[in-house]
Amino acid sequence: MLQLQEGGYGLLKNCFFPESAAIIGASTDPLKFGGRALKFCLERGYKGRLYPVNARHDVVQGVPAYAHVADLPEAPDIAVIAVPAPLVRENLVAAGEKGCKVAIVYGAQFAEAGGQGQARQDDLLRIARDHGMRMVGPNCMGAISLASGFVASFTSAPEHHDGNGWPEAGAVSVASQSGAVGIQVFAQLRDRGLGLANWISTGNQADVDVADAIAYFAGDAATRTIAAYMEDASRGLKLCQALERARLSKKPVVILKVGTTPEGGAAAQGHTASMYVEDRVVDDLFAQYGVLRAGSVNELIDLVAACEAGVVPSSPDVAAVSVSGGGAVMISDAAARRGLDLVDYPQDALAALKERNAFVNDRNPIDISAPSMSNMEITGGHLKWGLERNLPTMIGYISHVPLVPRTRSGIMPQLLKFRDAHPGQLIAIAANLHPEDRSALVKTGVAVFDDPSVATESVAKLVRAGQAFEKPPNMPTAPGGFEDLSDALAAAGITLVTETVVDDAGAAVRMLDGPIVLKLSASTLRHKT
Repeated sequence: MLQLQEGGYGLLKNCFFPESAAIIGASTDPLKFGGRALKFCLERGYKGRLYPVNARHDVVQGVPAYAHVADLPEAPDIAVIAVPAPLVRENLVAAGEKGCKVAIVYGAQFAEAGGQGQARQDDLLRIARDHGMRMVGPNCMGAISLASGFVASFTSAPEHHDGNGWPEAGAVSVASQSGAVGIQVFAQLRDRGLGLANWISTGNQADVDVADAIAYFAGDAATRTIAAYMEDASRGLKLCQALERARLSKKPVVILKVGTTPEGGAAAQGHTASMYVEDRVVDDLFAQYGVLRAGSVNELIDLVAACEAGVVPSSPDVAAVSVSGGGAVMISDAAARRGLDLVDYPQDALAALKERNAFVNDRNPIDISAPSMSNMEITGGHLKWGLERNLPTMIGYISHVPLVPRTRSGIMPQLLKFRDAHPGQLIAIAANLHPEDRSALVKTGVAVFDDPSVATESVAKLVRAGQAFEKPPNMPTAPGGFEDLSDALAAAGITLVTETVVDDAGAAVRMLDGPIVLKLSASTLRHKT
């Protein structure tokens, strides 16, 4: 039963903040598979020591190169193995013999390919373990740190937006089994004005997996919110321990877990050699640790936006203000579905509000009505009134108001001041915004959405995370042995059949009277029956 090892996930620091790095297979062409990591490290201003390994060139992209890993002047903290699959093994051995702490293996055609691919991957894992080295991959896209400037990835994302594809440094750290989905998350976070701290693609997860990354991010000072894309949840205890670390650190974890059906599980098996786990088990596990579960990449981004406001309320009480009745209805429906409480406003406060705006209704959500589209003192004032109810969360819906030039200039200065005036409240605004206005609001600590229903549902999931944060510590541990597991199951009313280890099937037949079930037992097998 796999468990978290502090000395293991702690080594992931070398994926993001290494003091030295070898890039094995470094290319003189910065656009080639083996050239991009070096190019990006130079562009991003990485301050550590870089050692390109290239047998044909003494200098690669202006950096002195070495013919072989053994020739390096020191043991690098990390080795980026950017060579074709047939050459991975010998270079992983070389990295281990040199004393590298972590190796990133890009190459594919291992366990995900089936057949002998699993054996080749098991061989890589044995090599890594024999040398006390953690391995990321194979079949992965590497790691990125916006905080340190270290980039061990061959992604083409920096080419987005005419070469302006890097996000701003921020506090969101991402772990993804899929490199392509991980980069989509990278791009959408950037385009929503949400800054990135760290990013890692775990691929086949022969060794390092998403749970390791979550555990590392839980203790990482640069990380406030953890986002993950997962195909494999079969290392259940390890995942629970990682989620508990994040919960105890009060860092929200947003997870898009796919392979939720047998058909999706089969697809995941062919992608990253992942094992199908019944989804209701995953759902219950996530609920226990306050995970904000996303059903799509878009929802994952919305949930991260809620988390990045920096306030995680545990109370379901919400004040809501809308510029229209339609928005008020959507917020009301979503709140009812997700268990938020649109508390009644005091009658005296409503009466004072009606003196300023005779069109306003008398319930939560407030509907500002007609003046909201023309008088920004009223629109901004009503939003401010909602904040002054001093409830843990205020949800505001202002439609397209910030896109109209004559109203944009009136509403934006007010919105940008809200968080400073109410630092302890979660402020969620649903609106159509210019990208620069969205980014400015996000930087003040306001959660920004396009849709009032999505805003409300995101707040509800964040509230459940806040409630989970208030539970006492409860780090799960593995049973000490089979007997302990039997006792635990018996206490839960589950009876196990007799289990005996035998050398051959004939011995089992002679020992037992009646039907028997055979199960393979070997340290190299993973849940094979």
